[in-house]
Amino acid sequence: MAPSCPSCGAPNQVAAAEASKGMGRGTKTMLWIVGVPVGLFALVMIIGTMHGNTPEGRLHQRIREIAQVCEDDKAKAVVTDTRCQVNCDRFAEQIVARQGNVDEAPRVAYVPTENDLREQKRKAEKDAADDIAQAGVCKSTKAEMTAKYKGLMKAREYWPAVVTVRRCAQLTDDKDLTAMVADAEIKSYVSDIENP
Repeated sequence: MAPSCPSCGAPNQVAAAEASKGMGRGTKTMLWIVGVPVGLFALVMIIGTMHGNTPEGRLHQRIREIAQVCEDDKAKAVVTDTRCQVNCDRFAEQIVARQGNVDEAPRVAYVPTENDLREQKRKAEKDAADDIAQAGVCKSTKAEMTAKYKGLMKAREYWPAVVTVRRCAQLTDDKDLTAMVADAEIKSYVSDIENP
């Protein structure tokens, strides 16, 4: 419909009313549904970008980079290597604290300090001494352990029987204890399958 009468030029009231309506209610609702999440996303992105450019943001980014390099070095290292014992996040924080200016800190790989090596060696020696002492206890209490194992097996408590003997079997390499562990494990698994 034309906005005005072609012969007299008077405004057409039906066309004027339709033109002044603007957007419908459904269109406004859709704009809110789409516009609010898009606006919030843009706001979060802007805040994140601004935080990344602050000294604190660069510090955290540098710590994450050093920790990632450390983790990559750990992944390449042999399991027995002392570098596998390091906490990479703590290591990265120490490097940044030592080097001061975050933006100029060079990339470094983990090199264990003398204290780290001494601590790891002390821990390994303590663990070995504990294992030797436990192996001695296992040898002296083998008869009691075997009796407890047999009682648990008779009561059909297979997994507790495994737990009773396994550690000593590993420490002493005793063939009898190893066979007892294997037997109890098999019976435990079968029992679990048969009686879920």
